[in-house]
Amino acid sequence: MKYLIKNKDGSVHIMTTISDETRCEDEILKLSPKDRDNVHSHRVIEEHEIPEDRSKRHLWCHLDDKIIIKD
Repeated sequence: MKYLIKNKDGSVHIMTTISDETRCEDEILKLSPKDRDNVHSHRVIEEHEIPEDRSKRHLWCHLDDKIIIKD
C-alpha cells in the first residue's frame, strides 16, 4: 500500500509498505525523531495521484491534499 506523508514544512514523502497489513503509523514511529516530529498527516494514495516525473521529487509539496511541484 502507498501512503502520502504530508510534513509540517509542506514537503511530502511517499511511503510504500510491504503488505497491506503493515500500519503506516507503526512505520512513522521508526523514523528519526526529527523526521517523525515533522509529520503532519498521512493518507492512502493511489498510484495515479503520484507525479510520473520523479526527477523533481525535491520540489513536491502538498496543496489541497494533492501533490504539486513548486517552482
